[in-house]
Amino acid sequence: MKKQLYERFQELAGIKPLYEVGNLNLITEQTSSGNDPDCFACINDTVEILPLSQMSSTGGGITMCGWSNQGSTGQWGGYYVDLAALNNNLTSAGSGSCGSGGGNPPSTGSCDVNQAAQDSVVYFVNGAHPQLGDVGINQNFVNNMVGKSANFYLNRRQAFRSKRESLEISGQGFCQGENPNWQAKLMNKELYVMRCHMALNHPSLTPC
Repeated sequence: MKKQLYERFQELAGIKPLYEVGNLNLITEQTSSGNDPDCFACINDTVEILPLSQMSSTGGGITMCGWSNQGSTGQWGGYYVDLAALNNNLTSAGSGSCGSGGGNPPSTGSCDVNQAAQDSVVYFVNGAHPQLGDVGINQNFVNNMVGKSANFYLNRRQAFRSKRESLEISGQGFCQGENPNWQAKLMNKELYVMRCHMALNHPSLTPC
């Protein structure tokens, strides 16, 4: 639920997906041009691939390219940054992976959640956000985030996200044995710089 709120917050805030900004290596699939990332959709139980530059509508969260009706079938569909993101979305919707004929894929591993670590993450709910004193947010970190550019914040956010996800061996967050406390610190830092980026375009928010 918290993850859904986090992604919904990004969508409402109009934050561009990271894969649209520079060479952040979020997408490994490239077209022949070498600089136009591919996006993936499941249309008629078949994976459709479309370059980001040809998307009809971009944005929609970290894992989404956006929406388009330019696939070979001409149907409107949601496109994702890679096959893993596409299949994760289908799984959460109970549809399984594209081309599987339905049914959820097997779990990537068991997860005994460290509740304390999970609860130490300050999500964007009811005006809350990570700040000095929260897990992973010390004075040195706050000082280093002051007055930076949009690209700086986007690059730092991607770095924190990539490192956090590399710890999720089971494919889930905050699992025992997968450095859950480190994951929590990285998540709070990711959310902190996300808000720093938002403040650049929203005068009502206190800048970093």
